[in-house]
Amino acid sequence: MVDEGLKADFHRRYGFSLPDDLWEMWPHRLLEDRELALFLAKVVPFRRPSWEPVVEKGDGPRAASKYGGLPWLSADEDWPRCPSCDGPLQFFLQLNLDEMQDTTGQYGTGLPQLFYCTNSETLCWDSGKGAASPFHESVLTRVVHPIGVPRPVVPPEFEEAVAPQAIVRWAATGDYPSFHGLKALGVALDKQEREIHRSFERPLIADKLGGWPCHESLSPRDPTKWNLAANDPRCTQCHKPMDLVFQLVQGGNLDYGIASSYIGHVTQCPDHKQVVAFSWECD
Repeated sequence: MVDEGLKADFHRRYGFSLPDDLWEMWPHRLLEDRELALFLAKVVPFRRPSWEPVVEKGDGPRAASKYGGLPWLSADEDWPRCPSCDGPLQFFLQLNLDEMQDTTGQYGTGLPQLFYCTNSETLCWDSGKGAASPFHESVLTRVVHPIGVPRPVVPPEFEEAVAPQAIVRWAATGDYPSFHGLKALGVALDKQEREIHRSFERPLIADKLGGWPCHESLSPRDPTKWNLAANDPRCTQCHKPMDLVFQLVQGGNLDYGIASSYIGHVTQCPDHKQVVAFSWECD
């Protein structure tokens, strides 16, 4: 718990308030470090809420937020298959938006799901075949609404199967733009502020719901939006830039080696909540 007296002293001294996540990051420096305070005055207006998943090994209920395991499939639906090789798609991720009260409905309702072709013979997943791009046919990203009873199903066998993990809760925090993101937003940092930003470790390089994406370059058409450096996820209905919903990172909770290192993003149109995509960068 952050001392309310310290918060009040900081506001009197610098004329603005800080969210709790920054007090937790620098509890003993904020009041006296003027350079740090001036830096934070520049980045706090661009804070976005973010939630890191807390997981437990094993599958959860069919409609729960989870990595791997059994997804929600409607009673008349077969396990999704890759249009390119006709092999079964591997289930990577499901998020239950209806259980996320703190997001205030900004991502809509239902279950965003991510399925991915991991066929080692056809290599549909390979970035050289375009699988890193949004809306690739070997990747199924969708939002479903769990109505009725889910289909009883036995998951297909895979050479390397994703280890099921249930998301049991979400740890709320705050996220902030990268140095390049701030620059694109018109925020100039001096030499000392750039040094502070290096120790800031934001945006979070972690699995997260919301926040700012890593490795982003902001859209020249709309600097409040972002586009991946290699990809440009845009809504198939209105062509607007899409917002980050969820970030996956190599070494995070998805126990599957897409590449030696990668960061992937589930994105969504802000106006057409059913339009979602997945794209990633990797080495």
